[in-house]
Formats: sequence, structure tokens, C-alpha cells
Amino acid sequence: MDKPTIFISYSHKDEIWKDRLRPHLQALELDDRIVVWDDRKIDAGDIWYPEIKDAINRARVAVCLISSDYLASRFCIEEEIPAFLQRQRIVGSLSKEIYQEGNKE
Repeated sequence: MDKPTIFISYSHKDEIWKDRLRPHLQALELDDRIVVWDDRKIDAGDIWYPEIKDAINRARVAVCLISSDYLASRFCIEEEIPAFLQRQRIVGSLSKEIYQEGNKE
């Protein structure tokens, strides 16, 4: 039986948040129970579009790191989200709150 793939969808401007999420999934990955996939697994020189489409098709779960940069990403909105919704693979998302200096709310 294949291990379930977790696809992390994010804007590259939010890579720090993806990197903060990975350790939370790493225990299951180290226990060989899941595969975590993000686009940094694409090797330099590879044709990236088919790699991403293949990973979306393999994914059992998509974790979307929602931010203003994510919502401004044409690829995330026009390619990834529709594919996840079609396959009914979005089970949750994480959003990044933005705090402005001097804003105490």
C-alpha cells in the first residue's frame, strides 16, 4: 500500500511558513507513514509543471498556506486550488496573520 502524500501549497514568498510547518509532519514522515511533497522537491532542470500536476494527482491531502501573497499567485489560484477542489483534497488550510508595528489588536 502506498503511503499517503501530503501536498503543501504555498507562495514562495511564504517559504519560511512552509519550513515551520514541515517539522510538525516530520515525525510521521520519519515513521514512514506519509510522504510530504512541496515544489522544492523538483530538481533543477526538471520540467516543473508536469511534476506539480503529478504530485497534485497523487496527493491525498493538500495543506494550503493562505496569505495575501498566496491569493495573489495566479498559479495557486488558477491551477492548484481548482485541482484540489476537483479531487476534493483540501481538508484544511493555514493562514498567516499580518501584524503591523504599533497595532496592539
